[in-house]
Amino acid sequence: MRQLLFVITISIFFISCKETKNANTEISTNKKILITLPFSEEHFESNQKLYPYISENQQQKIQNLIITQNPENSEIDYIIQINNKMDFDTYVYFVSGDSSFSELINVKDEKIISSTLVGHQYPGYKTYETFLIEKDFSIIIYDVEYETKVKKILEKYQVQNDGTIKKIFSYRKKVDNSNYSAPN
Repeated sequence: MRQLLFVITISIFFISCKETKNANTEISTNKKILITLPFSEEHFESNQKLYPYISENQQQKIQNLIITQNPENSEIDYIIQINNKMDFDTYVYFVSGDSSFSELINVKDEKIISSTLVGHQYPGYKTYETFLIEKDFSIIIYDVEYETKVKKILEKYQVQNDGTIKKIFSYRKKVDNSNYSAPN
């Protein structure tokens, strides 16, 4: 009886682990493993092993598109694909170095049709920016204090059906540089 109870307990544990691992993934009809929404960068950063990555071939293809548009983004660490169920593909890529950032891009016909910076971390700052992509494909960008983990919403975007990204609102302070002049 004890052995049967042990076997059942172990089976339930493995089944729950498998369900947790696959909770944020979906296999599309063309065998790509995509990340389902909602998607939180903070959850991803602390649980990367639970998330699928695109194939090396697909990574190289998307990386080449990114570098063609922004040659300074050649040090891409990884790229994930979001399941958007639309007629374009959505990726988030992550770059780290002296500072780190993440950017969301929408790709159609092997061209980047829109992009937006969704998170970054700078050394020496007291806060960092992170993001959440909701099921309705809205993107919320938060400013998070390192010490307290208190979040403030900075911006909200909405991915449109055509792949464009529309800013819904921003609480960022606008800086007026119109009276600034460079030193002689």
